[in-house]
Amino acid sequence: MEQLKKNTSLSRAYGEFISQFDWRYFMTCRHRYKLTEKTIRKWTDKLFKASLSISRIYWVMERDKEDSSSKHVHMLLECSEEITQNQLKKVLNTSVGDFDEIRSKTAVSNYVTKFISSHNIEYDIVDAKS
Repeated sequence: MEQLKKNTSLSRAYGEFISQFDWRYFMTCRHRYKLTEKTIRKWTDKLFKASLSISRIYWVMERDKEDSSSKHVHMLLECSEEITQNQLKKVLNTSVGDFDEIRSKTAVSNYVTKFISSHNIEYDIVDAKS
């Protein structure tokens, strides 16, 4: 019980930290092949190079509930211009499921950090290289 409280507290604190950034879009991506941290790093590089005005990306890779051998990634995008789901699909060449403009930074930040203290969770905040 004590460990659960610590995990919840850590997730909540990290959610508060993440909510301080100026996120504009939320998206969930899946890949037809095994999803790895290396794949996500390639995706973030592609997004920064695509001239979509993205200045920062937060990503978290989680296991699927239905299939623990499969993973998906949630991303928060900080950018100054409008982006469409089709632009992202084209740049990443993968399935972009959920995609929406963020209405509540607090809610989305808590959502993407809910499993932050769990095993096999990988995450990062990446800034565009100037």
